[in-house]
Amino acid sequence: MRRLYLVSAFLVFAAPGAADTGPRLSASDIGLKDPIFDGQDAFCRAPFNDPDDDTGRLEFLWSVNGERVGSQIFASVSEGSVVEANLDSRNYDEGDQLKCEVQAFDDFGQPDQQMNSSFKEYIIRTDPPNVTRGPVFSDYPGSHRFNVSARVRDLEGDDDITSCRVRASDGDGNVIDRSMEIDYGFGDSLTARCSYSNINNYTEGFEPTERLRVRVSVTDTDADSNFTERFHRIPNSAPEVFNVVPQDDSRTVSDSVELSAAFTDQDGEDMTVKFINVTGPDSEVLAERSDFSGGTFSYEWGDLRSLKNYFWRINVSDGYSVTSRDLAFRNLVSSVFRVQTEIDYRYSTLITSEDNSRIVEFLVRNTDDQRKSLRSTITGVNAEFVRDGSRSLDYTVSPDSSKRLPIRIYYDGTGSWLNVTTQNREFKLSSRASIPVSDREVAGSIPELPGISLLQLLVLLSGSFLYYSLRL
Repeated sequence: MRRLYLVSAFLVFAAPGAADTGPRLSASDIGLKDPIFDGQDAFCRAPFNDPDDDTGRLEFLWSVNGERVGSQIFASVSEGSVVEANLDSRNYDEGDQLKCEVQAFDDFGQPDQQMNSSFKEYIIRTDPPNVTRGPVFSDYPGSHRFNVSARVRDLEGDDDITSCRVRASDGDGNVIDRSMEIDYGFGDSLTARCSYSNINNYTEGFEPTERLRVRVSVTDTDADSNFTERFHRIPNSAPEVFNVVPQDDSRTVSDSVELSAAFTDQDGEDMTVKFINVTGPDSEVLAERSDFSGGTFSYEWGDLRSLKNYFWRINVSDGYSVTSRDLAFRNLVSSVFRVQTEIDYRYSTLITSEDNSRIVEFLVRNTDDQRKSLRSTITGVNAEFVRDGSRSLDYTVSPDSSKRLPIRIYYDGTGSWLNVTTQNREFKLSSRASIPVSDREVAGSIPELPGISLLQLLVLLSGSFLYYSLRL
């Protein structure tokens, strides 16, 4: 036997009065909740339309599978007003046929019932819960694990949701199936949140970076169920590379360059580091280190040519993920294109005298196996190359050989530096040799010969006079 539950009911008896056209009511005027679920109360709306009268009453009759389960009467309803009647969900179940019949009366009685009575009916449905958002994944930083959550909804109310479960599988037979926590205070009265923490590779047999199929299912009190699934990988923090030397698109000036970089792995796993030469068509591993726990790794790359672009790659792997960096640098000038220069003089300072000059040797050595085209330029004191009397001289030096270029220095009374700058004319690379020059004034009018002091000159003149006297 069904029990009748009515939200509200008002019985009012209208006083008899003169007949008139009466209110009008059709099925299109009635609004019955659609769809109606077995866990929700039903409502039925109807307007009161009677142009002849200001007020009247509406009667709502509820039936389930043809059996009357309740009635509600609303009196003193104003013209144009809409009234809503409600029926408790305990009066029906899934699959029942619910009927709402409405009758409209004015204050003078009931005229033609065909004009003032109508109804609507629907079959009661059940609402299976749904996963409306998710699964949503949240990775733990620096760890091979993640959380999963989902937003679920049941139109019969969030309290109709009884359970949520998560199932994760890798396709190799490793599976977990766990109950999820339900937060009924999340969202509105129809929505809840299900969550589960810590799906990882340590206890379930999964591997870092492995792709898992993750399913979230939700069940309600009627044992109706629904699910949604997505794919997610066991997280892995790839190794990080920083403090790279030389930096990408940089310039070097040497026949050897130190390659260097720092490495770390947030998961704490050992790494394998490789420096690879990818300049030519075939790559070449320059240096490799395995079981590397982190820090700085370096390698000296030698035999580099000048004015050439070099391309290299850093590969570092933790066994699950690989981090790769492609880099390049341009080697401008190698040390083999330099020459060694010096001013060949036995003392640290060169002294010149008034009305006299000094000659020193400027020495150039080519230690390379290639011929050098050079230009040497004198700056500083008053001096010139003996070869042509110029302050700038172009010449060549054969491989593995040297050349001496005499330089004459003149007294200028100020003292300064003799500077000789030598430039590789092909690559514009310069080297410099210098020596300080000190000037001193000479007493008397006898000119100083190059390389002979005044005292030596007097001794020579005395010897010459004695030789001449003996001959006489």
